[in-house]
Amino acid sequence: MIWKKSAFSYLPWIIYTAFTGIGLVVSLAGFCAGAGLPAMTGFVISAVLFVAGLVLSWLFDEKISIKQWERSERTARIMLMAEGVIMVLLLAAGLVLRIMGLAHAAQDSAYFAYAKIAQGQTLPRLVHGMEYLYLELLHGLFFLVGNKLTAAYWLQILLQLFAVVLLYFAVRKLAGVLPACSMLAFVALSPGMQSEALTLSPRMFYLLLYALVLCFLSFLLMNHIQAGKAWLIVGILGGILIYLDILGMTLILFLAGIFWVKPLEEEGKPGGGAQKGKQFFSGLSGMALGLLGSLIVDSFASGKAIDRIVMAVLGLYEPDLPSLAVAAPVTGAGMETVILLGVLSLGIFSFRCNSMTDEGAVFILASLAVALLWCFGMTTPEMDGRLMLYLFLTVLAGIGIQNFVKRRQLQEVTEERPKEDEEQQNVQAASEKNEKGGEVVTVNVDGETREVKLLHNPLPVPKKHVRKALDYDIEVADDDDYDIK
Repeated sequence: MIWKKSAFSYLPWIIYTAFTGIGLVVSLAGFCAGAGLPAMTGFVISAVLFVAGLVLSWLFDEKISIKQWERSERTARIMLMAEGVIMVLLLAAGLVLRIMGLAHAAQDSAYFAYAKIAQGQTLPRLVHGMEYLYLELLHGLFFLVGNKLTAAYWLQILLQLFAVVLLYFAVRKLAGVLPACSMLAFVALSPGMQSEALTLSPRMFYLLLYALVLCFLSFLLMNHIQAGKAWLIVGILGGILIYLDILGMTLILFLAGIFWVKPLEEEGKPGGGAQKGKQFFSGLSGMALGLLGSLIVDSFASGKAIDRIVMAVLGLYEPDLPSLAVAAPVTGAGMETVILLGVLSLGIFSFRCNSMTDEGAVFILASLAVALLWCFGMTTPEMDGRLMLYLFLTVLAGIGIQNFVKRRQLQEVTEERPKEDEEQQNVQAASEKNEKGGEVVTVNVDGETREVKLLHNPLPVPKKHVRKALDYDIEVADDDDYDIK
């Protein structure tokens, strides 16, 4: 199954090229200036990276041939075992790093103060659905284990690890093994993600819920499930996420992937547009129902009129004047940001190497959507979109590397199929002729033109007989008439 590459694919690539190129140059210049080096050093390094990416794309596209591994059960088992080992090692390394960081975690938190069990204390009623749900989760935890801040940190660590595992499988289906491993490696080893796991906030809980819905959506998308109920259910779950936080709107872009994801075996075949539209609008209707149902539940739980709830939510996400707050991590870039942007820059040039598929378009558009929400102030302080944007970029980094080799692999697969496809078409054409029972044709019989009605042939079409030449390496003398007595 593939993501179809079309003329539209060039628009996300242009956006990706512009922001990645500018981000890499600015981040390297800022990093060099912070390290006491001239800013020009950053520009020179950027130029070297761009030239290296261009040379690599030319080599992979013109000179280097990546041979497809022999498809066998043993090879598939080895690759799956290697992937599992890498996944386990990265998760173990991430867990160890976070446990080591517990000693340096903050000893107090506003969420701990609001959620702890105390006489006469009740949870504050917040407009932001995700923050209120997170306080309920912490309150339930403290009810079970007592008011222990360490327990809250352990909950954060487990929420992040479970969310990353679900994201791994979702990205693996949507983009491939290499992007999934890239995302997992950055998250497990990133100092910023380690800090996120040791900070009480609703971001990790929301990430887990988002990963769960994305995993469900990717399963339907890549297995081409056509049942309207399934798409309605995933839409309802997405609508609940939109109510909890506006970042859930990015799921609409993944839902729109219905229109350009297609199995490899169906490439070149027409149809499916009406069915895909039905699936998309089923999911979109489910999102509307999920959002409306969440608002109604909020109205009953708070005892307020639903119109007041709607106005409060709209006020929470009211857009402000645009700002460049999203560029702050780039201008004050650390080593991690520079490495990520450096890997992302390879995707600028590897786009041309993969002429058949385009796994990155949906993630580029989702990243752009998060950045725009952040720039226009439509995100909340606790859910500003920084985490979601980082995760999408780590996936794009893996897609950029994957594009170097994917075209060659797919090309070899498609080159092995022409003869099989031709034979299949011949058999199908013969079957169609036999199934034309009742068709009237004109024939010439003894110089007289007659109309003859064809009869249906119920027998199966015989397989094409291939004459086999018997060749034995045995020499027989001309006078050896052993069979003549």
